[in-house]
Amino acid sequence: MSAATSPIQDTRVQDVIARLQADRRRPENGGPRASGDRNPHLYGDYGFSIHPEQGELIYLLCRAIQARRVVEFATSVGLSTLYFASAIRDNGGGIVIGAELVPQKVAVARHNLEEAGLADWVDIREGDARTAARWTSSSSTAGPRSLAPRWHAR
Repeated sequence: MSAATSPIQDTRVQDVIARLQADRRRPENGGPRASGDRNPHLYGDYGFSIHPEQGELIYLLCRAIQARRVVEFATSVGLSTLYFASAIRDNGGGIVIGAELVPQKVAVARHNLEEAGLADWVDIREGDARTAARWTSSSSTAGPRSLAPRWHAR
């Protein structure tokens, strides 16, 4: 979808998404699936992200269920997080709790969210996503509706 037909009408968010799409590239070795090397720290310069159509679906689903809290595994550079956070903000508030193992990607994701004006709706935690359940169980922002996608599960 073009920016004119996107369900996200915030131009700051649209601009960051467009920049991330324009910068999309793959590692020379094809990435972890092609090379067999699954060390995430080797791919700190690459965001293995969703496509805009997937992001728009994420946004619409979160809006439809009036999600107030989302737990995201493998935040990467924050592209999917932009869609989650836009929906949370547009639903009236809440939190996106993200987990990312690679410190370099955490920094990039936080920068992208700041640039888009969405940082207030996101808590990215550096570390292993498998501990996210413990992170969310004590959260004071628990709402009636939550979404915990497993985009990178095998």
